[in-house]
Amino acid sequence: MVSRLRLAFGRLPGGTEFQAIDGKPVFNFFLIVAPPLEISNQYLPVLGKIAQLAKEPDVPDRLEALQSPDEFLRLLQEKGV
Repeated sequence: MVSRLRLAFGRLPGGTEFQAIDGKPVFNFFLIVAPPLEISNQYLPVLGKIAQLAKEPDVPDRLEALQSPDEFLRLLQEKGV
């Protein structure tokens, strides 16, 4: 169990079939883990920000080019996530 909200990001370079609406393979994955009895639902704003981030046209290429966790964190900061 976790005591506070956690976020993980993963990338699968070859992609995988994930029944996406556009039928294309999925390369990037976000995992949000929240405490089981969290009343304030903190994960909802985080989920919304990730959804907004994913819609930005430059983000898929930038996620693909990441070489380190620090670069990922800088991208999130730059995009206001």
